[in-house]
Amino acid sequence: MIRHLIRLSWNRKRSNALIMIEIFVCFLVLTGVMTGAAYYLANWHRPLGFSYENVWEVEIDYGRYDAASETDRQAIIDRMQQVRREVDGMIEVEAAALAVNTPYSNSTNSTTMVLAGREEDVNMGAATIELKDVLGLEIERGRWLEAGDDTRAWIPVVINQKLAQARFGNEDPLGKPVDPNPEPEAGEMETRVVGVITDLRRNGEFSASPHLAIIPARLGDVEEYPPDRLLIKVRPGSGVMFEERLVSVLNRVAPEWTFNVDSLLSSRERMLRFYLLPLLVLGLIAGFLVIMVGLGLMGVLWQSVTRRTSEMGLRRALGGTTGAVRGQIMGELLVLTTLAVGLGTLVVLQLPMLGVLPFLSFGIYLSGLALSLLVTYLVVMLCSLYPSWLATRIHPGTALQHE
Repeated sequence: MIRHLIRLSWNRKRSNALIMIEIFVCFLVLTGVMTGAAYYLANWHRPLGFSYENVWEVEIDYGRYDAASETDRQAIIDRMQQVRREVDGMIEVEAAALAVNTPYSNSTNSTTMVLAGREEDVNMGAATIELKDVLGLEIERGRWLEAGDDTRAWIPVVINQKLAQARFGNEDPLGKPVDPNPEPEAGEMETRVVGVITDLRRNGEFSASPHLAIIPARLGDVEEYPPDRLLIKVRPGSGVMFEERLVSVLNRVAPEWTFNVDSLLSSRERMLRFYLLPLLVLGLIAGFLVIMVGLGLMGVLWQSVTRRTSEMGLRRALGGTTGAVRGQIMGELLVLTTLAVGLGTLVVLQLPMLGVLPFLSFGIYLSGLALSLLVTYLVVMLCSLYPSWLATRIHPGTALQHE
């Protein structure tokens, strides 16, 4: 039966070529959308690594630090410390920390390291020791940053599990330098791992965890840029009134600075929309494409059945059942679909082999392929129902009239 269906499809290869191209293109677009959805869904079920509830962020603009004199730089650092102390003294505040590379922010300070034989970006964030309590970070091994770390002759570093695995494999990273090829220049301080935290997905639930390293903010060194973000953990129930009081305190302590106050909850919602918008746009495009291809398939099949009235009627006259006639129409379309999606599958499988989009695992590609195959075959089957039903309604007498 399958050989017969393939032969019938081959005999009408010119008319079937357009159908195969439509299914092929539709399958590729569907695979892209489904792979993205599978990637987001897999990330959504992983632990976030930090707590965003009841956390506020203050973005601080203290002016051109690089153009300031040493005296002005020291004044900026002292004022920054005063801002943190004043905020920490507010009755609603449980903890406050200065940091860079904060969650849901567009601020990223990264460096390039050779990990597992290839160059990778590593987020290098400086923070005060209160960051652990503000974000609820979990220590997997070693310790967190502590008082006095910013004055050591070497730089203590806390890394996440992803960086620990990529850099050290199964070895114990504690006490070892982060840079796999340490060639310190004159005056450059050595970095040593003092702790490992769980993976922290700073861009939210739909993102993957970056390679992350956190060092103490060296507020006593005027050559180092002070952190420009203040993260504040507040007591539950602190809302608009707290925001107004916070802005008042900030403007009183540093009236010449500019502050942008927002909650991590609001930043999280914006980041979720940022990730979902491209997928929704592609989903709408894929949806319209599927509808167009489906309508095209129905039209082509209806025209094919109309032209093959004598063939269908003769088969009914020879004892063919309605199920057999319907199976022939649907089977021919399934053969074309299998050829089209088979070629599309070969194209998609080349992507992980060539290292395209390396952040996508092979399992994600397979999940996207499986979902695309399911949707494609489901749409094709639905589109073939009405034309195949029309074929079963052809009476043998009608076929004789055509003859």
